Amino acid sequence: MLNKQSGATLGIVLVFLLILTVLAVTSMSGSIIQQKSSTNMYLESESFHVADSAISALVNADRLNERALYGTEFTDDIANVDPDTGEVDPIIPYFCIGESGKVTKQDTKDACVGTNFDGIGGLSAIAKIEYLGCKTCPGNEFGGLIGCNAWKITGFSDVASSSQSEVNNWVVKTAGCSSGTGTSGTQPILGGS
Repeated sequence: MLNKQSGATLGIVLVFLLILTVLAVTSMSGSIIQQKSSTNMYLESESFHVADSAISALVNADRLNERALYGTEFTDDIANVDPDTGEVDPIIPYFCIGESGKVTKQDTKDACVGTNFDGIGGLSAIAKIEYLGCKTCPGNEFGGLIGCNAWKITGFSDVASSSQSEVNNWVVKTAGCSSGTGTSGTQPILGGS
């Protein structure tokens, strides 16, 4: 007796192979999307931390007295002070942060793009500082109000030209200015410490 074969098994196997192929492609596609998502999250986190590091480098440069960037010393780097009226005309410089936190002043933000933060190619850290004026700050342990020089420091970063961040920080230093009643007409006292 001859056995007649209709090929139903072959059809079922081909359907199962098609289903397995679709599942494999879907799984690979999901993995690729997850990998891209995690890479983007990493770059965003790295970008935020580099911008924050730019702020820290600027603050530390002042603490190490490498240059008077803010506070009670006004230099040509930060502000022009009219000798007759005491009027402060802030200069808003940009600072490139290089290897080992080295701070280099630039006139524009674009001058820092492409510099290698901490010696790493494709990683730029830039900081900007703005003088906000002499403000009235809460007093000390003896009570009363005191004058504070207020500054806004902004950190910028560029990671591999694909993720940029901007982080703001405000710094105040007591002494060095007379806030009076805390109005906008208060002026800093030069050379105080």
